[in-house]
Amino acid sequence: MAETLDASLDDAAKLEAEIDRIIAEIEQWRARMRQDQFEIEQLKAESRALQVETRSLIDALKTAV
Repeated sequence: MAETLDASLDDAAKLEAEIDRIIAEIEQWRARMRQDQFEIEQLKAESRALQVETRSLIDALKTAV
């Protein structure tokens, strides 16, 4: 009976370690997703700035012609 209990405890410890590993992977994935979202927001801001600059250049060309 003690062997069965030891085996069960060993199995439980292995499962706990696997769960901890999966949780760590999920946390890494979340961190990458947050970084990706931050980069997306930066790119959106850069895109808006370029649109404004492009419009200004077009307006300047129109007035120059």
